[in-house]
This record gives sequence, structure tokens and C-alpha cells, in this order.
Amino acid sequence: MFIEEQVTNRLLNEGNERLWDKQMSENEMIAQGFVFLVATYGGTALTLAFSIYEMAVNEDIQHRLYDELTEAIDSETGEIPDDELARLPYLDAVVSETLRRYTAPVPLARYCTQDCKLGDTAGQQIEIPVHAIHHSDLNYKDPFIYDPDRFMPDQKQLIRPYTYLPFGAGPRHCV
Repeated sequence: MFIEEQVTNRLLNEGNERLWDKQMSENEMIAQGFVFLVATYGGTALTLAFSIYEMAVNEDIQHRLYDELTEAIDSETGEIPDDELARLPYLDAVVSETLRRYTAPVPLARYCTQDCKLGDTAGQQIEIPVHAIHHSDLNYKDPFIYDPDRFMPDQKQLIRPYTYLPFGAGPRHCV
């Protein structure tokens, strides 16, 4: 509670202005670096595991991704160049759909910096239920069906803003 009170008091006293007067200690920097590495490796491992699972149960998706990857292989090196890998639309769609379908059921938490129509909310923590947003039929047709096509270039623009949040959004989104 002590940290929440500090944040609330600071937001109420300073309004919408951000003050970065606190210097991180060496231990805090080490802890932040450790969390960053653990979250990165863990998140990547889970995304790959869920992608592989979906490939195993959806052979049509597996074959389509395999064909795209096979076509991208450089005949001289036998590898896919990094710049080419970044431009593969179906690979991007598969990863995006995996991140949507298997979002951790942990809400994003943020603090209000200004009052809104709900009343006196400045300094109040709000939670954004990303898992619920990603699995709402108001946002996605058949949300429990694994469908990478919804993230293909011709369909991607149909996704409403702030209904795809695997990394959050705005200035506090994941690096």
C-alpha cells in the first residue's frame, strides 16, 4: 500500500507532469535486467511452444507456413536472410495469432493521471483484461478458433485499435 499511496499522492500533487527524480540503485538495475531477460526468454519459449502445438493440430496451417518458409530459403546459403524473414506475411500472421490466442490471463495495470467521467479517478489503478479482449466475439469472429488469416495484410486493417494487446499499447508497451 505504501507505494500505491506514494504514486497517488505524487499524481495528485503533480497532475499529469512526470518527474523522474529517483535514481535506480545498482541492485534495482540488476533486478530490472533479470526480469527483462526472464520475461523475454519465457515469453518467446511459450509463443514457440503454442505455435508448434497449433501446427501439430492444424496441418493445413503447418503446410502453408512450411511452403512460405521453403520459398524464402536462399539457394546459395541454404538459410533465410534476416530481411526476408521479417517480410514473411504468413509467419507474421501465425505468430500474431498465437500471441492473441494464448495471451497470459494477467491484466495490464495502469494508473490514471487525470480524472475521467467515472468520477474522482486520478491516481486510481485500472486493469485492462487483455485475455478477455482477445477472446471476445465482439472483437474477433470465432475467438477460440486459431485462425492466422485474421492477421494477413488484407485482413489486419479490420482489427479494431486496442483489441490486440499482447505487448500492451501506448508509451508503456513492452519493448
